[in-house]
Amino acid sequence: MKKNFFKLSFIFAFVLFFAITGQAKADTETTTIRLQIKTNDASLYDREINVTACVDSLSASTTSVNALCALEQSGLAYGLGWYDDLAFLNSVGGYLNNDGENGIYWGWFENLNYSNLALNQYVLKSGDKILLAYNVNPLRISADNTSLFVGATSTITVEQFGLDASWSPVWLPAASSTLMIDGVEAENTSGVYKYKPLSAGEKIVYAKKDGYINSNNLAITAEELKVKTIRLQIKTHDVSLYDADIAVTACPDSDGSTTSTINVRCAIDQAGLTDPSDWAYGGTFLNSIKGLYASDYVNNIYWNWFSNLEYGQVAMTQHVLANGEKLLLTYNVNPLRISADNIAPYVNATSTITLEQFGLDASWNPAWYPAASSSLIIAGQEIENISGVYEYIATATAPVLIYGKKSGCIDSEEIIITAQEIAGNDNENNSSNNNQSSGGSVILPTATGGGATIVSLLKVDLGKAIDFLISKQAADGSFGSAIITDWAAIALSSINSNGLAAQKAKSYLLTDPNPLAGMNSVSDYSRRAMALMSLSISPYNGAKTNYIKKIIDLFDGQQFGDASLYNDDISLGAVLT
Repeated sequence: MKKNFFKLSFIFAFVLFFAITGQAKADTETTTIRLQIKTNDASLYDREINVTACVDSLSASTTSVNALCALEQSGLAYGLGWYDDLAFLNSVGGYLNNDGENGIYWGWFENLNYSNLALNQYVLKSGDKILLAYNVNPLRISADNTSLFVGATSTITVEQFGLDASWSPVWLPAASSTLMIDGVEAENTSGVYKYKPLSAGEKIVYAKKDGYINSNNLAITAEELKVKTIRLQIKTHDVSLYDADIAVTACPDSDGSTTSTINVRCAIDQAGLTDPSDWAYGGTFLNSIKGLYASDYVNNIYWNWFSNLEYGQVAMTQHVLANGEKLLLTYNVNPLRISADNIAPYVNATSTITLEQFGLDASWNPAWYPAASSSLIIAGQEIENISGVYEYIATATAPVLIYGKKSGCIDSEEIIITAQEIAGNDNENNSSNNNQSSGGSVILPTATGGGATIVSLLKVDLGKAIDFLISKQAADGSFGSAIITDWAAIALSSINSNGLAAQKAKSYLLTDPNPLAGMNSVSDYSRRAMALMSLSISPYNGAKTNYIKKIIDLFDGQQFGDASLYNDDISLGAVLT
């Protein structure tokens, strides 16, 4: 009996020992959080704090590491309102709830989630951000892409907290706010900002707005593409030395430099046209091509360069190339540029075509002048352009290719003007000729059954359709919106995946631009995956984003996307099968 009693006593002591040491461990446990206490005119507290356990309520003997412990351990004077065992904030640092019946109360947020809990109900987690706010609301910031390539776009959204008419918490776009991007202000008119990093590295971004608490910091990291595809043209007064697309990789920033970028010199050297002796001033200045076309200091003839027809005024090694850029080098000859005020006029309406030539003014400043006594090549026909400004009247809807030329200048790029029929101005006799359409016809029954309507199917000129599509392509390879860009890439690759336009689209998609169009993310991700695959880019790891994973992550256990729609299921079927 004594032996059994001894055993029971030992077990009781053993359990009591671990209970006591367990409680002691709980009492000394610390949790590190960020505590902010803000009012409309003061920041009472804003730093990290190591919080230890405190008693759970006035009547409790248990402890936990909760939000009330953080307030207690901040060292600030505060007041509470107790409701049973629930502690609600009444005042901090002299700022009192409903002071003088002003209707202003303390509110609090955990990780920017508005909380209706009592302070002692919320158990803290390591890394929590606890905000206590009085007469002021916070901003929050997010970005759809925080890791991207230089030149790609990240959509930054800034929102402001408030209460709606039913006193329900709500976040709304913070219109008329300001973004601080690496210390530089950027106006954010709508609350949604398209940010395109121009250099590699980490950029710290936060938002501010009068009457609100600044947002948290957001880190956006940009990295350089390893290869950039550009159009390189090297022209002299008597020969075209190079005119083709080229994939350019990084090279030293100057002779003997330990840093490298994808710059103008890289493109020229990698085109195989230069020797080291062709470069001067530490490799930053082009003096000749294979010893020919050397700088003529007597007659002021030198090599010049243009980026998308913008005159280059820095050393060639200082200009970092952009994907899809058009790089032009000239020697003793200047380029022409062409523009039209309307590339889609109505039939018989006028488009004003302006042809300009580059030059330097009396002060050696770059300038563009009307290219008087020039010519326009319109649909293969040469037309005199006396003043440099020509009024063109489109007489048909077929796309018309136009470029300019002038003796002693480089021909301009091509533009395409495609006229439109005026709605409701169809020829009355068209219906009698429908059966003669080269595209065939379809007979549709009328609603009354008293006859039939013949609908002609037009024969599509695929070549002209592709020419028209290419004419809408931007310099960076895009076609405006994400939707049009993806479908255009698929169309171009189906015709010639190695063609210039398809390769430009490929280079653009490799920058991983945002595919979301605001409708259905499953369709958006599927469309982008199809565009990548059409250009022989893996949708798994060919771009910075794994689009297959993005799609799979949207599976809810039964189906993808919006249950009321079929297009998302159809589009992802083409990707996942």
